[in-house]
Amino acid sequence: MNRSDMAPEKAKVMWKRHLADNGLNVFFTNAQKGEGVPQLRRAALQAGAAMNEKRKKRGLLPRPVRCMVLGYPNVGKSALINRLVNKRAAKSENRPGVTRGLQWVRISKDIELLDTPGIIPMKLVSQLTASRLAVCDDIGEASYDNQLVAVRQHPVGSAWFSTSSILV
Repeated sequence: MNRSDMAPEKAKVMWKRHLADNGLNVFFTNAQKGEGVPQLRRAALQAGAAMNEKRKKRGLLPRPVRCMVLGYPNVGKSALINRLVNKRAAKSENRPGVTRGLQWVRISKDIELLDTPGIIPMKLVSQLTASRLAVCDDIGEASYDNQLVAVRQHPVGSAWFSTSSILV
C-alpha cells in the first residue's frame, strides 16, 4: 500500500489485520521517499524465485512472474515501480492521467510488473465522489462536472451545497 504516510495509523493496523486474516502480506510504502520499498522489492524477488523453483521441479523452464500494480488515480503506482527498478522506467508525474495504457516493466529476471492507469470502481462514482477526487486532483477533468466542483469549493456554494445535498 503506497503513500502510507497519508493514512492514519489506525487504518493501517486495520488493513494489515484484514489482509493477514485473508492470508495476504501487506507492505506499506512511500514511493516518494523510498520508505518500505526495499522490503517490498525483497519480498517480490523471493516470491518470483520461489515460483520459478516450483516450475523447475515440475520440469518447466523459469520465466518472469507477472504482477499487476493497480489503484486509484494519482496514488503513486508508476512512482513505486520506478523505485522498485531503481530507474525511471514508467512515466510518472504529480497529476492524474499520465499513465494512459498498460506497460510491462521488468524489475529482475524473475519479476515483471504491469503499470496500469488509475481505476475508479464504477459503483462508487457519483458526482459527489468525483468532486472530492477532483479537489485532490486525483482524476482528470473529463470525469466530473467542473462547475459543480467550483460551487462546492466556494464558501457560499459550500454552505448551500451542504444544505441541499439531496438535490444531487
